[in-house]
Amino acid sequence: MDSSRPGLKLRIPRIESLSMDDMLGAEEDCVIRRKGTAAAIDKHFNGGATKSPRHKRKKRDGRRANGLGLVPQWDANSSTVLFPSLKRPTHIPTTQATINEKVVNLRVNKGLLLKAIERLRTAAKARAELACDMGRKHAFGSFPSLSTSQEQRQFWARFQEALLDKETALKTMEQDSTKVQDQWNSTINKLETQLNQYTLQIDHKNAEMADVQKEEAKVITFLQGHQRSASESTSSQRELSQLEAKLAELEAKLQASKDSHATSRLRDETVAIDKELNSLSFDLKIAQDKVNVLRGFEKEESALEHSRRDVCARKAGVHENLTDPKFAHLLPHQPTEASLDQDVNTLEALAETCKRTIHESHDALRRCEAQATELNLKKQQEENTVSKLRKELDQLELGPMQELQRIFSAYQLLQPETAVAQLETMYMEAKDKTVSRKNAVMFLKTYKKKGEKEHCCPLCHRGMTPDELAVFSKLVADKMDDSKNQEKIHKAERLEQQAFEVWKQTETLMPSWHRLQAIQKDLPARSDVLNDLYKQSRALELDLTQTRLVVQQNEAKLSQVVEGWDLLKALKKSYDQVEFDAKKVAASERDLASRLADSLGSNPPTMSMAQEALESMQTKCRDLETKLKQKQAEVHAASDALMRLQGEVHRVREEKHQLNQRNIQLEKAKDQRESLRAKLRKLQESWPLPNATFLARLQLKDAIDAKRAELTSCQQDLQLVQRKHEEVDEMQKQNDEAKLHALDQDLQQLHAQSERISRDIAMLQPEKTRARSSLSETESFKRQIRDNIQFRQLRDAADKAKEDLEAFKRKMDTFRSVAEAENACRVASETLNAAKEERAKLAGKQDNLQENVREVQVQLAHRDLKNIDEKKRHKFIEFETTMMAVSDLDKYYKALDMSLMQFHSQKIEEINAIIRSLWQITYRGQDIDTIEIVSGHESGDSNSKRSYNYRVVMRKDSAVLDMRGRCSAGQKVLAGLVIRLALAETFCLNCGILALDEPTTNLDSANKLGLAQAISDILIAREKQQNFQLICITHDEEFVQMLNRSQMLGGSRPEYLWTVSREEM
Repeated sequence: MDSSRPGLKLRIPRIESLSMDDMLGAEEDCVIRRKGTAAAIDKHFNGGATKSPRHKRKKRDGRRANGLGLVPQWDANSSTVLFPSLKRPTHIPTTQATINEKVVNLRVNKGLLLKAIERLRTAAKARAELACDMGRKHAFGSFPSLSTSQEQRQFWARFQEALLDKETALKTMEQDSTKVQDQWNSTINKLETQLNQYTLQIDHKNAEMADVQKEEAKVITFLQGHQRSASESTSSQRELSQLEAKLAELEAKLQASKDSHATSRLRDETVAIDKELNSLSFDLKIAQDKVNVLRGFEKEESALEHSRRDVCARKAGVHENLTDPKFAHLLPHQPTEASLDQDVNTLEALAETCKRTIHESHDALRRCEAQATELNLKKQQEENTVSKLRKELDQLELGPMQELQRIFSAYQLLQPETAVAQLETMYMEAKDKTVSRKNAVMFLKTYKKKGEKEHCCPLCHRGMTPDELAVFSKLVADKMDDSKNQEKIHKAERLEQQAFEVWKQTETLMPSWHRLQAIQKDLPARSDVLNDLYKQSRALELDLTQTRLVVQQNEAKLSQVVEGWDLLKALKKSYDQVEFDAKKVAASERDLASRLADSLGSNPPTMSMAQEALESMQTKCRDLETKLKQKQAEVHAASDALMRLQGEVHRVREEKHQLNQRNIQLEKAKDQRESLRAKLRKLQESWPLPNATFLARLQLKDAIDAKRAELTSCQQDLQLVQRKHEEVDEMQKQNDEAKLHALDQDLQQLHAQSERISRDIAMLQPEKTRARSSLSETESFKRQIRDNIQFRQLRDAADKAKEDLEAFKRKMDTFRSVAEAENACRVASETLNAAKEERAKLAGKQDNLQENVREVQVQLAHRDLKNIDEKKRHKFIEFETTMMAVSDLDKYYKALDMSLMQFHSQKIEEINAIIRSLWQITYRGQDIDTIEIVSGHESGDSNSKRSYNYRVVMRKDSAVLDMRGRCSAGQKVLAGLVIRLALAETFCLNCGILALDEPTTNLDSANKLGLAQAISDILIAREKQQNFQLICITHDEEFVQMLNRSQMLGGSRPEYLWTVSREEM
């Protein structure tokens, strides 16, 4: 069927001649290639060519593609979809995309130029404003604009004149200062000597004045304190007479007390008692020493008695251990204390003999084990080899050999060695038959074409009339009937393909057949070798068991001998130690007796006698001490009375002397005050006046410093203006206005070209629509293919059922005899019996469970468990409601926790954004782009209290590092200030008070300027906030000047400025 539409031709083959694979591929190709055709049309109209998805498929789909041509084909022999009318240039979309790209680039460049022009205008305006400020500041005129070169030259000339005037004035003042300085130096040299003298005199006078003032203060204080006593001088005379009378009376009493000898008598009695007490104390000490010596010897005697008993006990223990029955099996006689050395040597020799025997047994055991290991390895290798051969034999028999046997039986091949050659011959015959059929058809086609073209017989070259030619064409056409010839050719091709597949399959399976023959020859020999290894292994295992038994016996005997030897050595050591301790106890007893005789004599007292004598001496000593204390108390009382009387006499004498002395000092003080006042007036009159010349020199120096500061400020302003002027000139040199005009012209040209391309695309749109409409005609063909596919699927299902039947028959044929079938039946029966046994076990378990259920039901019938189901239901309801409440609370908690975390994250992001902007303003270095606060909560249970760890990190490009330990002191201070400002911006909106104490510590000049700019920006942002207050405390005057200069740069200066100083006292 051919489409009648001009410019679009589709050729659709007959459906009946398609195979199942063709139909399955046809539907896929119909969908894919229909889309491919649409894509081809779109590509054609949009400026590009595309290939059909068919060109990406493999060659195995060639027959399917030749049978069903639904998409554009790219050669003359296949079905085609032609678009002859769509021969238009394909570069239009590419050109349009290029134009659009150029337009975008030009617009971007235009925006950049506009920004550059705006920056130039801003810079020019700032330069003009700066020129006006400089003119007003230095009083050389106002310049509203510097747009022309004449104005600029005039500005620079006036600025230079102002600067020269200031320099001239400064030089004049410096010359005047030099003259004054010379005069001052000449005068100072003359007055230097006088100054030194005056300095010495002034220091001396100052010292004298200070001394006089101190003495005057003392005198005034003294006079003020004795004004009242001066008014009471009359009463002082009466008191003086009374004191004299009282003094005479006290002196009489003191003399009477001295004449009486009571105190000396008491002292003599005290001395006698003291001597008697000292003598008694010496005797008491001697008695105490005797008691201590006896106590020391008593302790040593008890220790000796304990050692003596311990020695006897250990001797009995050694003798008891020597009677142990173990020694009877190891020694020919029972060991005694005398034969210990000989018995120890005997057991040592026996132990050495046992060790040599065990060593020999171990050597024999190792040899046997090595032989067994080697034999087991050989046996394992042979077992693995035999197992692999048998497994491989089974696989070959069940797989390739069955297929090979089927081929041999189907093609009646009796000799496997010649089967491949026979199958190759069959394939070549089928191939020749197919080629001959195709050549016959081709010959007839050529024969017919030649006859129709030359109008004569192709064989005899005789001419033919039109009627004869028609009969000839019809006859040849009958011979070339497509249905018959195609069926024969397809049948020959199927036979050829089948012969080829069988030949190649047999050729592939023949190595497996050769391998099967080799395995069948090698397997019996290896089985015999494996049986021999089994026999050797059993014999070696018997020898190994006997050798191990001998080793165990020898080791048991050695352990007994070593145990007895160690025990006997321990007993010998204990016996030697006991003998040594007995000799030591005897020597200690003799030493104790001799030391006791040396200390207390030949007849020492007993402990009780020494105790009685000591107690009687202690009683006498206590009585004498009591009597001595009484006498000492009497002596102290008499001495105290005498001392009180002497103290009273002395006090009265002192009062009389003080009264006389006070009257004398009062008269002297009055005279001294008058003389000091006269001296002070004289010193004050002699003080020199200040020097007027020195004050004038200081004023001139201050004026010169002020003029120098003014000149320095003018030079700095000149440099600032020069930099601003150079910046404006650099911008003007770029000629951005001309570039902008050229960009506008390029944009207009591109817009015109784009409009022309749009008109061309609109002209091609109808042809694109007609091409798309032709694709809808393939939908009906797609439905026909889908119906045919369903038919083919049903036929394939029937073929598959037949194949399953054949496979089951081949499976039945695998049982070569009745015995194999019975064997399979027996295996199935055993499996069934095992399943029945398992079922019986499960039934027994079920009976046990039912019995347990009955017992539980009986227990539930008890009155204690009455209404247990209802109670369980209530508890279950309570449990479920509690769990629901817990679940709801958990949800609420998680929701609140997530909200808090989200709020925390938002605040951290806000703080970091403020920190980023402040850091970029304040920090002038290039090593850190910005800093951030990073928070992370500690890992743990979600129900526990959440805690956060905060750290400050610094960022450079995409690298992030902790600031701790990696930043300087200035960076730390600046980071702290920035973070405080950010926190205040975030959390202190309602309480806008921020105090900065010494914020410029460790900051260099660049960072100070950045901080001043940041504070100025904060003041601008908060100037409308009524409750905002910023307090900055600093000693850095440069920082204060930066804050003041921020007003000139468009910022906000501080509202108030206080200078606080400390007054020196």
